[in-house]
Amino acid sequence: MSNAEITFTIDLEDHLGIYATGARWMDNASRILDFCVEKHIRATFFTVGKVAAHAQLLKRIVSDGHELALHSYDHIALTNENPATYAAHLLNAKKTFEDITGKAVEGFRAPIFSLTPKSAWVVDMLKELGFIYSSSVIAGKGAVNGFDGAPNKPFKWKNGLIELPVPMVDLGVLALPFLGGVYLRYLPLPLVQLMKKNVHADALLWTYTHPYDVHDSEGYVRLTDGTPLWMNIVLMNNRKNFLKKLDALLANNAGAPLIERARALGNLGEF
Repeated sequence: MSNAEITFTIDLEDHLGIYATGARWMDNASRILDFCVEKHIRATFFTVGKVAAHAQLLKRIVSDGHELALHSYDHIALTNENPATYAAHLLNAKKTFEDITGKAVEGFRAPIFSLTPKSAWVVDMLKELGFIYSSSVIAGKGAVNGFDGAPNKPFKWKNGLIELPVPMVDLGVLALPFLGGVYLRYLPLPLVQLMKKNVHADALLWTYTHPYDVHDSEGYVRLTDGTPLWMNIVLMNNRKNFLKKLDALLANNAGAPLIERARALGNLGEF
């Protein structure tokens, strides 16, 4: 497995939770898709089920050669979901995406990387619903969520579901997911490149972004999902030139969509 290749992944959601036609999250999603066309990148779009209302966007993702994967039905942490009703919502979103695009949906990412020991009930559910892999675990003490003790390289859950953990460097008190989101926005690129050299030798690298990460003209918006004020401020700033940083990070080493890389993995350890 090469530490050089970095797959571009997108958590496709409206951070305001509105999902209106013509809203800025859609403009920014199109901007990311245009960036991929320009840079000849095939990505994985982890998409919230509510985006099914915008079928043309889903069809463009697939027609542009990207992988369409699922980011839950709504952008709610697994730890706040009801296990008794979650499977039905997830299956409905999966089938709807497949009906719209004609492509199997085989990858899953938990909102806010919220697959933790408290929400591990989802693992068997994902396998039963036909998912091949998950990309939902921060292996260590995360800033928001973490699965302390989980491997920090690709592994299989006991039921055979593949897990592609968040690429991170272990700082002892914190596992830092340095390759995406606000971390990548704020960290200087030379430091990111240095951290990249210090991940596990068998790590599968991917970066992640959201529509709001490239929305540099939005200004401050107070989120209403319980996000603490300090985190809200962090999320709303330092977006300028983010696509340029992504371009520099991915230049000449953009990896294939995650489903292709997951299928190409050899024997994996079990957790």
